[in-house]
Amino acid sequence: MKINGLYPGGFGKLKDREIRFDDGINIIYGQNEAGKSTLRNFLTAMLFGWEKGRAKADPYKKYRPWDAAGIYGGAMDLTYEGREYRVERDFTEGGRSLRVYLQPAMREIPAEGGLMEAIGSRVTRAGFENTAMVPQGSAAPGDELSELYGNYIANLALSKDREVDVPAALAELSEQRKALEKKKLPEKAAELRRKIGELETLMAELDRTAAAAERLRAEKATIEGKLTELSEDRSLAEEQQLAEYLREYDVYCEELERRDRLAEEIVQTERKQTELLDGIPDVEELEQTEKRVDSLLRELVQAKTEWKSEREKFAQQETELRGRKRRKALLWIPGLVLFAAAAGLLIASLVKKTEKLASLRPYALSALVIGGGLAVAGWCARAIVRGKLRRLAPRRKLLSAERSERQAEIEAALAELPTEEELHTARDRAVADTARAEECERRCAELRERMTDVDAGIAAMRDRTLAHFSTLEPAEGLSDTVVSQIRGHVLARSVQCRNRRSALATEKEELTGAIARMAQQIEDGEARTAELYDARQKLSECEAELAEDERKIRALALAEETIRRISTEIHDSFGRELRDAISEFSSKTTAGAYAKVSADEGLAMRTSGGSKAVETTQLSTGTAEQTFLALRLAVLSKMYGGEHLPLVFDDSFVYYDTVRLRSTLQMLSELGTQILLFTCRDTERELLGELGIPHRVISL
Repeated sequence: MKINGLYPGGFGKLKDREIRFDDGINIIYGQNEAGKSTLRNFLTAMLFGWEKGRAKADPYKKYRPWDAAGIYGGAMDLTYEGREYRVERDFTEGGRSLRVYLQPAMREIPAEGGLMEAIGSRVTRAGFENTAMVPQGSAAPGDELSELYGNYIANLALSKDREVDVPAALAELSEQRKALEKKKLPEKAAELRRKIGELETLMAELDRTAAAAERLRAEKATIEGKLTELSEDRSLAEEQQLAEYLREYDVYCEELERRDRLAEEIVQTERKQTELLDGIPDVEELEQTEKRVDSLLRELVQAKTEWKSEREKFAQQETELRGRKRRKALLWIPGLVLFAAAAGLLIASLVKKTEKLASLRPYALSALVIGGGLAVAGWCARAIVRGKLRRLAPRRKLLSAERSERQAEIEAALAELPTEEELHTARDRAVADTARAEECERRCAELRERMTDVDAGIAAMRDRTLAHFSTLEPAEGLSDTVVSQIRGHVLARSVQCRNRRSALATEKEELTGAIARMAQQIEDGEARTAELYDARQKLSECEAELAEDERKIRALALAEETIRRISTEIHDSFGRELRDAISEFSSKTTAGAYAKVSADEGLAMRTSGGSKAVETTQLSTGTAEQTFLALRLAVLSKMYGGEHLPLVFDDSFVYYDTVRLRSTLQMLSELGTQILLFTCRDTERELLGELGIPHRVISL
């Protein structure tokens, strides 16, 4: 057996985990409270169930998921004898919900008796927990192992069947012997003889019933002949034909209605086509209107463009005149200043009459003349430019009024015409209506073709239906009146036939009842015959059973004595094999310190590793743990050697020194079975690395 994977969906602190294992040694590493013991208990629960108890320290309650609303259970993959299984359990129902699937087809197999029975294994929970499952700091097996061991060696001698409970078997043998002694078989045999006499009396009546049954069978054959003749009556065939022809006539009427619907649809389609054609606008008129609108729009755009160009031209002229006006101002203002200065100098020379001022008088006069001329010339030039500016404004207003009036005329003309969007919409509607009208025309043509086919079908159907009805009654035409008349005649004949059939059916029913009663009498007689045969058989069996019970009582007493004797004898020989196996494993777990270990019938061990033989319980804790492990492995190899159970260790080596732990790990690696080693230390991993033993580390 090999555990391939554990998938706790909800178990203690473990939730939605996936843990895969390999062959050989698997180290499940984690610190305290990482969930190692929880995972080990989940493994046991998946193998043997997890039932709810009543104690306060019930593990079922302890490992209920911390999230009370979550699931309580999970899944496991295992391999046993070359077959792979998928195991699913739900512990919320007291641990009894178990489903086992054979992989890879995922075919569910019955598992009412538990997982081990489903896969064909003989391992029990007690056997597994006391051999392959080594708990933390306590390798000593429980009392269940000694009981299992006692049963095993006794069964090995008697039947080679390891599943027989010897004490229970002895108790069962004793109970069987007592039960056989209490049986009342002689009274049962006398009762059977009395019953046989009564049944033989009834057999004579059975013979008379058989003769009456033969007469009934002859009458039954006669009645069946009449029924056969009745079923061939012509009126029945006419009635069936009438029903069939009426169905044909209904189809014919439906085709007429279909033709009327087609004609109405043609009329409606033609009316719709006419309405569409009447509502389609004149495309040429639309095109002329579009051209007129386009022309006016271009004319409006051109007028706006020309007016914009003329406005820009007026603005440019106004800008040039204003520039000239500013430039002319530069002429009369300096002349005016020069005139004023020269006038002031001249007045000063006339008033003061000094020689210096008198010498400047000619210059003052010249400057006065020049300044006055410049001022007059500049003023005149500015006046001319100002006049041009005044004349420019009326011209611009006049032209603006003309342009505005033209644009208003164009816009008024456009307002009277449809917009481009309206024209496009009208054109699209015209195109769409034209297409719909053409579709209506095509639809009309299609409907006319279908109507032609329907007319042809109606004509053929009318002729065929009329010919069919003519086979029942002569008919020249096909109408509701003719069909009703034919139906009345056929139904009248059918009523006559029905009355005759009813009378025959009544007679048939009476004869059938008589046949059934006689058949029941025959069946009862046959049952009595079987009952008589059965009673004779039981009497014979009862007499044989009386002799067999006497033989069994003697055999059961002998079997009890034999089991007790052989059980004692086999322990002596098998005990030597177990002692050798324990000694071999003990030598490896203690690094050769204790190579001779023995166990009695109760699996109490003694060792002779020192100067004298001592009880294992008197050894140090570490040595005791090592010898207990040797006992577990020895019993496992003898009781479940063919199972190849995985060995599970839950921090089981805490009391081992380095030398003995190294020797133990070397021994475990040589067993060739799967090892699941739960630990919170690095010692095992380091020693496996030093020894070069392949292993896999799984961190929780």
